[in-house]
Amino acid sequence: MRDSDERREKRKRTIIGVIIAAVMILSTFGFVLNYAGDNAGHSEEYKGIKFEQSGNTVVAKINGKLMSFNYFPSQLEYINVSSKTASLLSSTPTFFVTSDPQDVFAESIDMVSLYLTTALPEVKDVYPVAAFTNSTGFVRPEISCLNATDNVPVVHIFRSNTTSISGEGGCISVAAQSAQDVLRIGEKLTLVILGVTDG
Repeated sequence: MRDSDERREKRKRTIIGVIIAAVMILSTFGFVLNYAGDNAGHSEEYKGIKFEQSGNTVVAKINGKLMSFNYFPSQLEYINVSSKTASLLSSTPTFFVTSDPQDVFAESIDMVSLYLTTALPEVKDVYPVAAFTNSTGFVRPEISCLNATDNVPVVHIFRSNTTSISGEGGCISVAAQSAQDVLRIGEKLTLVILGVTDG
């Protein structure tokens, strides 16, 4: 009799475990479908270019090439870029992207540097070069705003108490209040360089 009760109890636990697992799996599946459904098809036309939500990214065809972003351009409009800085960035064939390798946001800055140096040449004849303000122990060139000229500007990305883009001569100071702001500013710079937005 005890064996029979133990088997029933074990069977109950197994059935309950299967039901709980099924509910969890179906809930996750439902969440994924709901998320995809909410974002699928969301699109935005910005200065003649169609930006579309595709899963977790925003894609757009720029100069005949498909590019991926994290944000729609309208979500980045609060980041101001002066017309002079925008003109300098959109017209230069090369520039340096530099930062302190010990910056608190070094990982996000490296992501932006990598994106700028690899994605931009695929879409436009522009060739950014990743650098550090102190390259001791690194392969990158050592570049700061002291090296900036109007012909070869320097984009210096760093942590600050505010988020902004400002330019003086060939030096473009990119201040970010958070790691997320670094990524937003990186996308804003990309859109300015490609001429999608003028500031």
